[in-house]
Amino acid sequence: GFVKAVSTYQLSWVRSLFYPKRLRFKGKRLGRVYQSPEPSTIMWENLEYSFKNRFLRKCATTGVATLAILLSITFTFLARDFQQKALESMESECPGGFSNLAEAEQLSVIEYDIELAHCYCSSLSRLEQSNEDVCRDYLTSKLKSAAMSYGAAAMVCAM
Repeated sequence: GFVKAVSTYQLSWVRSLFYPKRLRFKGKRLGRVYQSPEPSTIMWENLEYSFKNRFLRKCATTGVATLAILLSITFTFLARDFQQKALESMESECPGGFSNLAEAEQLSVIEYDIELAHCYCSSLSRLEQSNEDVCRDYLTSKLKSAAMSYGAAAMVCAM
């Protein structure tokens, strides 16, 4: 076994230059002697695949994993960018006393300046927002922002 091979083939490269012909492997010098792995650690099902085939499979797996990571990063940054744009569209301050106005007065203020839609829509439930024409864009941007955030979180968790 291994011990006999190591004692017979001294592992020094200088000594290997002077091996007798009977100790040479197919008439050539033996490079290195290593202990073989235990049979239980060998993946026997992989022996039918060539080195090239295993290498290509590793490359494909690495490529898919890299693509998934890049997709996750891209999705996360897109979600952050979309949220930032949604927040910027709601940056305008609500006029003083806006919440004290009657609903009809609030709607007339919004019709004059649509940038103030968040002042009115944020006080409504999602169902009420979906029923109001002026709140549909506000609701859509909020839902897209939430969906992008949850999607980005799901992509990261899936990794």
